[in-house]
Amino acid sequence: MQSLLAWWSAGFLFGRCFVSVFGSGACDDCVGSYGFVFVVCLLAEAAYRAAATRFLLSCQKKPGKEKARLAGGCPAELTALLRRCVQTAAGKMKDIHDVGRDACARGGALNVLSNIGCMSINVTPHLVQLTYEAALKSFWRRRALEKFLRQVRISDRHLATWSQDEVKREFLDRTFAALQKSPSSNAVISNMAQALAEQSSFPDLENWEDSVVKIQAAKKAVKDLKEYLNAQKLSAEAAREREAIKEVAREQAQALQRARGTLSELGDRLALLTSKQGTQSGGYEYEAWFYDLINFFELEHRRPYVAAGRQIDGSLTIDGTTYLIELKFTEKPSGGPDIDIFRGKVESKADNTMGVFVSMAGFSSVAIQDASGKKSTLLLLDASHIYLILSGGMTCSEVIRRIRRHASQTGESYLPVAGFGGA
Repeated sequence: MQSLLAWWSAGFLFGRCFVSVFGSGACDDCVGSYGFVFVVCLLAEAAYRAAATRFLLSCQKKPGKEKARLAGGCPAELTALLRRCVQTAAGKMKDIHDVGRDACARGGALNVLSNIGCMSINVTPHLVQLTYEAALKSFWRRRALEKFLRQVRISDRHLATWSQDEVKREFLDRTFAALQKSPSSNAVISNMAQALAEQSSFPDLENWEDSVVKIQAAKKAVKDLKEYLNAQKLSAEAAREREAIKEVAREQAQALQRARGTLSELGDRLALLTSKQGTQSGGYEYEAWFYDLINFFELEHRRPYVAAGRQIDGSLTIDGTTYLIELKFTEKPSGGPDIDIFRGKVESKADNTMGVFVSMAGFSSVAIQDASGKKSTLLLLDASHIYLILSGGMTCSEVIRRIRRHASQTGESYLPVAGFGGA
C-alpha cells in the first residue's frame, strides 16, 4: 500500500511539475498553445487518479498474499497509461515550444510583428523612410494612427507601450527601429507601404485650421511613396521579362543542341550509306534516311507511292505548296532524261504542284539547263545542300525556299550553296 501511495504521489507531482517546468519557458505569444498542453497534462493526472482508485478498490478484494504482491509495485496498466500521456504531451510541448521560440526570435524584444505573409516588395532603406514619412503625415490624431497600425498588423502589445506623453514621431521612431531589427519584419513594412500608397483621402486631417497644409503634405508623402512602389513594380516586371527572354533563349539553345545531336546522328548514318551509293539496296536505304530527315524537321509529307502507274518517291508540303520528290542515290550525276521523266510526273498533277529533285551525285550541265527556264516547276538539290542542312546552317524548308526564290527571280532551277549569300 505504501508503494502504491508513493507512485500515486509521484504521478501527481510529475503532472504539476511537467506543466510548471515547460510552461515557465513560454513567451507571451505562446500562452494559448501552452494552455492546451496544460489541459492535456491535467487530463493525464486525472486519468492516473481514476486508474489508481480502481486499482486500490481491486486490491482490497484480493487475498492477503496477492494483495501484498500487487501493492508492492507499480501496476503495468498505470505505468503504460502514464507513459502514453506524458509522451504525447511532451511531444506536443516540444513542437509548440520550438515554434513559439522561433516566432519570438523573429518578432524581436518589442514583439512588434504579428503573423503576416510576405509581400513582393523590395524593402530598401529608402522605402522605409518614405513609408515612415507617409505614416507620420497621413494621421494627426493618436487614435487614428493607432487604428491604422493595428490594421497593418502592429501588435497590441507594442501599441500598449505608447505612453500618453510620447508624441507621434517618437513612437513611430521606436516602431520603425524595432521593425528594422529583423528581416522578417519586411512583410509588415511592405503591408504598411501598400496601405499608405492606396490612400486617396485623409479624413483625419480634415476640419483643422491648417487642414490644407496638412493634407498637402500628406498627399506629397503618399505620392512619393506610390511613385517609388510603381518604379519598383516596373523594375520587377522588366526583370521578369528579361528572365523570360533568357529562359526562351536557354530553351532554344537546348533545342538546338538536341537538334545538332540528332542531325549529327543522321550525318553518321548517311556517311555509312556512301559505300552503297549506286546500288539498289543503297537507294532504298537512302530513301528511308531522307524521310527520317524530313521527319526531324516535322514537315508535312507523304512517303513513296504509285499514282497512275508512275512511281513517286514521295511529297512534302511547305508554305501551302506541294512538292513531289525525286531521289537519286547514284554514282553518276543525273542527266537530261532524268529531268524529262520527273517533269512529266510533276506537270501531270495540279497547277500548284512543283518538284524537288535530290541527286547526291549532282546534275549534268544539260540537266540543269533542261530543268530551268520560263515557268520552271523543278528545284534541284545535290549533296552540298544536304550537308548544309546536316550542319545546322539552314533547315530543310529554308533551303527549298531559297532555291525557289532564286528560280522565281532568274528562272534557274539550281542554286549552288556558294550562291546562297546573294539576294
